[in-house]
Amino acid sequence: MFIIVSAIPTIKGAGADVPFQIVLKSDSFEDLQTAKTNLVNYLKKKDGFVDIDTNLDKPNPQYNIEILRENTNRLGISASQIAQVILTAFSSDLEISHFYKDAKQYNITLRVSDKTRQNLQNLKKLQIRAKNGQLVYLDGLIKIKKDYAQSTIYHYDRQR
Repeated sequence: MFIIVSAIPTIKGAGADVPFQIVLKSDSFEDLQTAKTNLVNYLKKKDGFVDIDTNLDKPNPQYNIEILRENTNRLGISASQIAQVILTAFSSDLEISHFYKDAKQYNITLRVSDKTRQNLQNLKKLQIRAKNGQLVYLDGLIKIKKDYAQSTIYHYDRQR
């Protein structure tokens, strides 16, 4: 964990009158979050500190997909095949055809319905073709884990 304090030159008309900034650097978001909370709480108790602001937001939920390599290798399925099936089903820009109406061209893309995409467990119901030609469900080939991560990672001196 590193703490850097730097003076900010006053710029007329910049909209901010901040005499200095404190930069916390760490390889761990958990450590940064803890240090940020402790520092903000400490500064709020001190005279002269007002409008204390931070750019370390609360982490957003995300889902990590772990590929079960033993199962996929046995069936001859690659990680890129799984990624392509998920991409096509959930956020596809894959144009499969197009049609014309009133002198306009409309692209037809392939993906599952909005209702189906709202339930994460439907991801495991997608099928993929194994090396032997049979269709196999993703259930048993992937593990889905909910996690949290920053939507924006700020850098200072090329470090986060």
